[in-house]
Amino acid sequence: MRTVGRRSFLMVVCVVLTLAFVLSSCQPTAVPVPEAETVSAGPLAQVTFVVTPPAGTDSSAKLTLEILDEVTGLALNPSRLSMTATSDGRFTVEAAFSEGSLVKYRYLREGTPPAVEYGSTNQQIRYRIFRVYGSDQVEDIIAAWNDQPFTGAVGRIRGQAIDNTNNTPLPNLYVTAAGISTLTSSDGSFLLEGIPVGTHQLVAISLDGAYKTFQQGATVAAGATTPAAIALSPVQMIAVNFVVKPPEGNLTGVPIRMVGNLFTLGNTFADLSGGMSVIASRAPLLTLRDDGTYAISLSLPVGFDLRYKYTLGDGFWNGELNASGNFRTRQLIVPAASTTVEDQIDTWQTGTAAPITFTVTIPDNTPATDSTSIQFNPFGWMEPIPMWPLGNHRYTYILYNPLSMLGDVGYRYCRNEQCGVADAEGTQGPSSAGYTFTPSPITQTFEDTVSSWQWWQPASTPTTVIAPEIRARDTFFWAGVEFQPGYKPSWQSHYSASFQTLKGIGSNWVVIPMTWTFTRDAMPVLQADPGNDALWPDLVQQVALARQSGLKVALVPSVRYEIASQDWWSNASKDLSWWDGFFDQYGTYLRNAADFASVNDVGAILVGDAAILPAYPGMGLVDGSPANQPDDIQDRWDNMISDVRTRYSGQLLYQVEFTGSNPAAALPASLFDGIYMIWNAPLTTSDEPAAADLEVEMGRLLDEEIAPFQVEAGKPVILALQFASAAGSARQCVSLSGNCLPGIALSQPYLELQSIPVNLQAQVDLYNAALGAINGRDWISGVISRGYYPPAALQDGSFSIHGKPAMDVLWYWFPRMTGAITP
Repeated sequence: MRTVGRRSFLMVVCVVLTLAFVLSSCQPTAVPVPEAETVSAGPLAQVTFVVTPPAGTDSSAKLTLEILDEVTGLALNPSRLSMTATSDGRFTVEAAFSEGSLVKYRYLREGTPPAVEYGSTNQQIRYRIFRVYGSDQVEDIIAAWNDQPFTGAVGRIRGQAIDNTNNTPLPNLYVTAAGISTLTSSDGSFLLEGIPVGTHQLVAISLDGAYKTFQQGATVAAGATTPAAIALSPVQMIAVNFVVKPPEGNLTGVPIRMVGNLFTLGNTFADLSGGMSVIASRAPLLTLRDDGTYAISLSLPVGFDLRYKYTLGDGFWNGELNASGNFRTRQLIVPAASTTVEDQIDTWQTGTAAPITFTVTIPDNTPATDSTSIQFNPFGWMEPIPMWPLGNHRYTYILYNPLSMLGDVGYRYCRNEQCGVADAEGTQGPSSAGYTFTPSPITQTFEDTVSSWQWWQPASTPTTVIAPEIRARDTFFWAGVEFQPGYKPSWQSHYSASFQTLKGIGSNWVVIPMTWTFTRDAMPVLQADPGNDALWPDLVQQVALARQSGLKVALVPSVRYEIASQDWWSNASKDLSWWDGFFDQYGTYLRNAADFASVNDVGAILVGDAAILPAYPGMGLVDGSPANQPDDIQDRWDNMISDVRTRYSGQLLYQVEFTGSNPAAALPASLFDGIYMIWNAPLTTSDEPAAADLEVEMGRLLDEEIAPFQVEAGKPVILALQFASAAGSARQCVSLSGNCLPGIALSQPYLELQSIPVNLQAQVDLYNAALGAINGRDWISGVISRGYYPPAALQDGSFSIHGKPAMDVLWYWFPRMTGAITP
């Protein structure tokens, strides 16, 4: 029996020779060669790969073609083919694939460690794609290696994807060339920037396979734009029934999932922790039948190259193995008619290592809607896996594979897959080593007890709510929360519970971020980044779940940066050509938000993202230096807002940050239907303010600063409050090492939160004060709590009220303000 609360130290071992790991000094353990085992496919076709290495590559270099298995993990189960040098300085190799195969691959330069293929921005190539229609030749150009930066000329490919049956644009298609990829926006447009000069394969695929693959050559010239019109045909969907027999000795009733290369089978198309792309909780569970077999029925696109496997975990942990003990990934070229596929799982176990059973007892105060996950660390923390509930606050999980290829392995428990945030006390945080096990021929069982969860100690005493007679507002009054702008694919399965919680406290609105990421600054590229931004179908599901819970939805477009935002803006050239590119990309982003909101019945869009402050008329950089804005910047904004209006008929609100005096809108209030006032104003200079004084100061600022602004703007004002549950929040200065932290650091999973002392009562006092002040001022049209962390309730120092006593304050106020509860 182990009580979780002690720390053990993990000896890190390298297990696989793959991109992220070959750069370490560890010597990798041999990885079994993957076998894509064909269930149903066409004849084999020979494909010749011919690649031109970067200029300056040593003449004695040896290149390898790496064929990838996205289901097991790109970095975890590749097949490598040595290439042959040709007299013209290129390299070539032949490989056989079933006709209809969608091959994902990239190149390595052999060595110790091997050199990894990089693009023109000196970032790792995730993969290239080629669709096999028959015997063919693929010609590629490698831009750079990780140890040899790019020095050549580039251009770009710009185009639009449409449905060729009705000419409607196609959003959320994955478009790639030269290993650079993007997703199409709502109008079908896409931009592939930084493509090396030469001819490349331009490929477009649908994440759910609903459209046929597009593939053709595209020639790029230096500094030039290559136009590309992509017209795709929709694919007929058929029913495919999968029936699988588990291996001999399979534990009766154990949950089996199907994971695969479709979005609906858990593929996130992202680089997740530990080299994974698939998340277990996003993959469907099979149904256990009376005869002991498992079954699932899927609607699949005809002709799609389905790669899949059965698993007790994800694509790597506890996935099925073939009779030789190697990873098994199956291939099915979906036939033209409905069919039944009957599969047999050979084994879960391989080698001499015996299965390991983990059983954990969790605290009685764990929220009833929570699940418990286990996370493994063989060479870095990987994606958590849901455990199997036993009842009475106990969970279990049996690990079968790939134990034979591992040394010491760390593990830990967490809530709702949010390891690194909602961990068992004593193993918390991203740097924790967790506990250790070593695979052995002897069966091992770990009986663990989680004595407490980090940031979860619910109070035994009720929350004090200071409330006079509450004035009910009209039906247009907003009462709700805004989700924090971060996103991880593991959050998706926990949104339903969050929306139900919000409805339960009387919310009538929820504000959902739509984030895109600036991936370049030399010439701005703004796009959805899988793994960090919720993709179109993720957002569709979120909105649908919110509406099913009885909530109205507002969408807030919020940009992200891969580096610090001030550095991104400082590095940018900000000349006229750069600004043209910026407004082209940001305009596409706003159109995407407007189109999404229109087709998904979103009630409002919030414009005015502070993350792009230097792009608003008259604004400069954070350090006070000028942004070199174009003379017609106001006209550009007017045109973008007008474009949004033509696409979307709902409310359009403008975000204004209030820091204590003179609130001002960088764009004319006349362009919008209302003001979303983000409260960042201090209510005291004291570290221990009296609650009554907070309400008085809140009222003064509302009357002397916000009310005149509201009258002048002539628009309704919704107050968006963000109060951290930490000392200094009333001063708007939660400090660490003597410095006030920026607001972004007060959202999970920022590391600063690990060091901030929690003060839950401070947040209660601030919400009591704010709501008391708002109550007597009928001109305020709504109140929103910002920074809500949706996947788990936490009592940390963040802005989120999820699971904190401050949520009780809103539970009392919201239904009375909206009239859902009358005196």
